[in-house]
Amino acid sequence: MVPASRSDELDRVKTDLAFLDALFETCPIGLVMLDQDLRYVRLNQALADMDGLPIEARLGRRMDEIMIMSDGGEYRRMLRGVALGGAPVVGTPVGMRPRGHPDRDQVRSVGFSPPWAGRSARAPEWAG
Repeated sequence: MVPASRSDELDRVKTDLAFLDALFETCPIGLVMLDQDLRYVRLNQALADMDGLPIEARLGRRMDEIMIMSDGGEYRRMLRGVALGGAPVVGTPVGMRPRGHPDRDQVRSVGFSPPWAGRSARAPEWAG
């Protein structure tokens, strides 16, 4: 197998980023990327609309600063478990109340997957 040239690798990265941008801009369901401390790094307008808060109000803030949870921390533990290398979570119902709609209880079907899932690269170390 011939290793990819630096130019080929750069083209692949550009294509991946363009796809990710298009996905976040056009997807009708809520999408979010969190960092290792469960802070918002990126989210789409669909999620911002569901939560009643502008995208900019969430970036850099932790999930528990945005969502009012009544589950004793189970949602956060679920996220942390996936982040620490656990199996992805798919179609799990979660009750929450977004701070942008404090009078509106919601139940969402959520899924979590680390961004490196399916890649041969080792998962990054997570602060615990």
